[in-house]
Amino acid sequence: MTDKSAVNAQIVLSEGLELVPNANIPKIIGPTLVLAMPLKETALSFNVSVLTYGLDYSTQHSVKLEVIEENKIIANVPNQLSSLPNFLGGFVFNFGIHNAIFKTVGVHTIRFYLDEELLKEQEFWTVYVGSAE
Repeated sequence: MTDKSAVNAQIVLSEGLELVPNANIPKIIGPTLVLAMPLKETALSFNVSVLTYGLDYSTQHSVKLEVIEENKIIANVPNQLSSLPNFLGGFVFNFGIHNAIFKTVGVHTIRFYLDEELLKEQEFWTVYVGSAE
């Protein structure tokens, strides 16, 4: 059982991931805090990486990522982490968010849950980059 107060986490939004050849190490492409909206209401796809340290890897964990717009969940991605005996170090969870419908510009929130408990929350922004009407 992991003591949640001992777990450190950092959330990183990005344009995507790329695997480094011959290493299977994901490389974060285009990290950002701002997503561009070409239309005032649009579907956006992006990647969210959650870097963690301090998990008890000897037990299985459930994780979940939520994207929030105006107190409404617009994307929900659950996942599982199997036990990794004798694993030391940090672990990176990668979540692909595909075609999440954003209806407003401004501040949004990403929430990362570990074993049903909120572990980390990160704000990000959307901006309208379409033509003026």
